[in-house]
Amino acid sequence: DQVILPFADFRDMEPNSVKTFLWGTKPGILKKEDDGSYLAFVGVCTHLDCNVSYLADQRKFFCACHDGWYDENGRNIGGPPPRPLRRLVISIEGEDLIIKREGGERVED
Repeated sequence: DQVILPFADFRDMEPNSVKTFLWGTKPGILKKEDDGSYLAFVGVCTHLDCNVSYLADQRKFFCACHDGWYDENGRNIGGPPPRPLRRLVISIEGEDLIIKREGGERVED
């Protein structure tokens, strides 16, 4: 499983910000780190698959369904989520941003 997106849509993101994309039928989240690298996650809570949102001022992901919390790297830190957010592998090839299942390394801009 993978999605290919135009990197131009994400290149100008501010540090500590996120943009969403479609990962199959679920939301995907691309987060730009302070150092310019990117992280990608499946944007659903590992408790009961509710969508999560990123609270930039707190540097945390939040699931409003049952008060679940994840740190800025997707690690579960509060509430009922039993596991971290699912990390995706990202790579930049030419003008394409390629996001794949498995792994989860940072990619430099």
